[in-house]
Amino acid sequence: MAPAELRRRQLAALTSLVMARARTQPVMLAVEDVHWADPTTLDVLRAIAERGALAPLFVLMTARPEFRPPWGARSHHGAISLVPLDRHQVRHMVEELAARHALAKEVIEDLTERTGGVPLFVEEVTRLLLEHGAQDGAQAIPPTLQQSLMARLDRLGPAREIAQISAVIGRDFSYALLSVVAGMNDAPLQSALDRLAEADILLVQGLPPNADYRFKHALIQDAAYENLLKSRRQILHRRVAETLRERVAGGGGAEPELLAHHFTQAGLTEDAVEWWGKAGQRSLERSELLEAVAKFTRGLDQIATSPGTPALRSQQIKLQVGLANALYHTKGFSAVETKAAFDQARCVPSENTVLCAAHTGCARTLFGVSPKRERKSRLKCEISEKPGCNATPQMRISPLPCAVRSVNACCSRSSVTCAVKDVPDDSSSRWR
Repeated sequence: MAPAELRRRQLAALTSLVMARARTQPVMLAVEDVHWADPTTLDVLRAIAERGALAPLFVLMTARPEFRPPWGARSHHGAISLVPLDRHQVRHMVEELAARHALAKEVIEDLTERTGGVPLFVEEVTRLLLEHGAQDGAQAIPPTLQQSLMARLDRLGPAREIAQISAVIGRDFSYALLSVVAGMNDAPLQSALDRLAEADILLVQGLPPNADYRFKHALIQDAAYENLLKSRRQILHRRVAETLRERVAGGGGAEPELLAHHFTQAGLTEDAVEWWGKAGQRSLERSELLEAVAKFTRGLDQIATSPGTPALRSQQIKLQVGLANALYHTKGFSAVETKAAFDQARCVPSENTVLCAAHTGCARTLFGVSPKRERKSRLKCEISEKPGCNATPQMRISPLPCAVRSVNACCSRSSVTCAVKDVPDDSSSRWR
């Protein structure tokens, strides 16, 4: 089955599953931060949005103001734009946060004016006033939310460094991973994490060493991350990437794009390119075609800004072939982008073009053979043995998929050049 058709059926099945469940009993589906959603998730949400009126289904999605949903408005759709809190709401929020610590009316007025009614800013400033005392009034209120978050992190003492290391790992992280990256003993590490949880910076689920953590707000993670020197960030990203790679080698699970991200941020181009390729290939295997295009492109962008090496050229072929394959299924064989990807794959200098093509399963894409032509095409392969090998050089013609498998088996000891030629459908034909 073609990947595009498989993807269409998978999306239809997911949508039908949600609708069937809703017909059995009312369903509420909550999706947060849709502005960060991947294309496949948006396609599922679009299908649900278009069919939602057919069942008792309530879908609640949150997104930043700049997000524009990729589906048309329907009569059963509604949008609520959240505005800043008014003075009464700010006062009520401050009273709830302050609890038994009453703040003067003038302080609350200053707080309302300076925070602009932004809930997170209100919360941060209220905590700051409670910790330092409200006698300084407006002078104690940082002028921006970013500065307020930074001030809060600075007051954490030794726990501040753990917050920064955690921010490098991501918004969600496990105790086990943090322990390896931080290189700390359990007692001080657990003490720092408890301090972060008490300060409402982290949310905790479970108990160490099986605990999982999450930054309460993405802006808090951003503030902790931005407070790190670039050199320190790169060191930490490298530790995270190498730790995750060891887990993969040991049979553990880790998303390839996560390793690719950390290797990229660590400035390790060859490793980053390798894992962007793996991430793109996994997306292809899952029929996540748009995601595959994005990941292959990320890898190629890394190569474009780096000095060329044999290893990077080999990776470049794999990425170009993968990109061409993804574009072939999303835009069609004759699209300008697809043809450009073909040309780029063929133009990269390498002795093992076919090997790379075989490993990605895209020989048809590499040589620009359409499905219709593939049925009557044969791959002409000239296999020239490397020095020291006694086997006789030969020319073969066989059906394209079979030829790729044959060449793949001998590429470890051979230099291979290939071309596609239309010949009669005779499996016994040979080039002399």
